[in-house]
Amino acid sequence: MTNTLAGPPGTLLTIVPALDGRYRMAIVGYLLPAMPSPVTGPAGHRALAAPGLLIDPARHRVMVNGRDIELLYQEFELLGLLAGHPNRVLSRDEILSQAWSSQPQATTRTVDVHIHRLRRKLGPRHAGCLVTVRRVGYMFQPTA
Repeated sequence: MTNTLAGPPGTLLTIVPALDGRYRMAIVGYLLPAMPSPVTGPAGHRALAAPGLLIDPARHRVMVNGRDIELLYQEFELLGLLAGHPNRVLSRDEILSQAWSSQPQATTRTVDVHIHRLRRKLGPRHAGCLVTVRRVGYMFQPTA
């Protein structure tokens, strides 16, 4: 039987069996201070937030400077997909297959229109996070 207890940051306490059959309290490791957990986007994609931009998949919300920008479902899926692959270009076809898999009638123009709407909703400060790579697709740059 092993019971683990967290002590003050810097220690990890656990109860371990001793050779004589009794249980003893022992310091068995080092507990690092809690790190902020990464935001996870739709379909399990990690979503990096830029300064002033928070993607909250648990509540299906995107906050810009503390204000909910009220994205539609597909806009949220698109932003989550791009933010889940920061600094990586996703082709329009990749975006379609991953974010619009349930809508086979969607075209690459559909992606362009949704990117335009997302940029408008994100505002001038964060619209630059959605970078167009001409004739290829789009990428999310959190520091743009």
